[in-house]
Amino acid sequence: MVFASWFNTQKETFIVGFRDCKSRLLLAFADLDAKGARFSKCLGLEDGRNDEFLQFLTEQS
Repeated sequence: MVFASWFNTQKETFIVGFRDCKSRLLLAFADLDAKGARFSKCLGLEDGRNDEFLQFLTEQS
């Protein structure tokens, strides 16, 4: 179930938040190009990798 998305038009990157079949919160990072979306990374926020997500957002701003 997708619940949120964030899109940065300058870098053509977006983040989609969703829950998997075990109700874990996940964030998928994707790059957009002429062929469509390519997912580069998927982070689980409940497994201790929140710092990596915050670093990614800092780099994008």
